[in-house]
Amino acid sequence: MLDSSGSIDRVRFNVIKETVISTVEQLDVSMNRTRVGLIYWSNDAFVAFNMNDYGQVKHSHPVCS
Repeated sequence: MLDSSGSIDRVRFNVIKETVISTVEQLDVSMNRTRVGLIYWSNDAFVAFNMNDYGQVKHSHPVCS
């Protein structure tokens, strides 16, 4: 879950995002091992991707850019 509210500025959000990406890269992400999902929240929450959407880490996902 990532805080995308106004209390987190763009620079800080990018630091947090890079930390999350770095952490996920160290996991054995697959449908049979570790699954990863992502929720952004501010005033409302929304699902960026579900835990069953990806069977491997993909840097081309818009969340990574």
